[in-house]
This record gives sequence, structure tokens and C-alpha cells, in this order.
Amino acid sequence: MNHRDENKTCEDQRLVLDAASVSRLLGLSRGATYNALAAGQIPSVRVGRRILVPRISLQNFLNGAVNRTREWQPEKIESRSCESGISCRRTDHD
Repeated sequence: MNHRDENKTCEDQRLVLDAASVSRLLGLSRGATYNALAAGQIPSVRVGRRILVPRISLQNFLNGAVNRTREWQPEKIESRSCESGISCRRTDHD
């Protein structure tokens, strides 16, 4: 086992993750991760100057987020005639 494999195994067994690890796991940019941590969207604890995310809290948070996600529905689109006589599309947002 090389040094890289040892580090990966060690990281997989940690109880807490740093912001960089959370960013990699979630596929977020560093800035987006720190914004979500600051806003309390991602559960975290502060130890000194470090922000740590308990692995179990992140898993529970993600499980809850999946359960709260609404089923996607396409927006309704109506056709109507515009003043120029050209058929226009209108969404619920107009």
C-alpha cells in the first residue's frame, strides 16, 4: 500500500471532515462550501479556527435534504397571439 492509499483510507475513516473534504465530496466550489457552512446549511462545529463537519451529521443532513426535495414538474406553457400576429409562448412567470 503506497502513501496515497494510506491517506485515502485514513480520510475515509475520519469522524469529521474539513471544508476541503466536504467540498470534494459534494462537488461544490470552495467558496460555495464556505458560504453554506456560514449560513448553517451544512452542519458544522468550530474547533479553534477550523470548521469541521461531523461525517454522520453530513450524511443525516443529505438524507433529510433528499426527503424534502419536491418532485420536479415542468412549468405550464400557453400559446397566445401577440400583437404582431405571431404565436408567442407564455409561461407561468410572465
